[in-house]
Amino acid sequence: MFMKRMSIIIFLLILSNMSVAINLNFLNESAPAFHFTDDDFKIFLATVQNALNDKKDGEQLVWKNDKTGHAGLIKPLNTIIENGTSCRTALIFNRANNKKATTRYKFCKQPDGEWKISPGK
Repeated sequence: MFMKRMSIIIFLLILSNMSVAINLNFLNESAPAFHFTDDDFKIFLATVQNALNDKKDGEQLVWKNDKTGHAGLIKPLNTIIENGTSCRTALIFNRANNKKATTRYKFCKQPDGEWKISPGK
């Protein structure tokens, strides 16, 4: 199970084009994401995309997996245009197995319409 989770996390890192400079503390056992199931990740990632596409700055979108009880929220904080690309900083709160964490990431919209984590905060 641990190797499967690590494979998913590494895959997500590759997909999001994360820089090595980004804080990877969410990989340790005390972080909620460490305890996410495959379904949790799917729900969480879909919620990130939906929040960044549909919510105004300051509005939040909540997610929850009823099967696991794991949950969180995504709250876009600000929007800027950077080199012709729309970028948004978002507050992310997640809860799983009595672990809680709040982080901030900057996402930039890719030409294919997907939001991906940008190296800068």
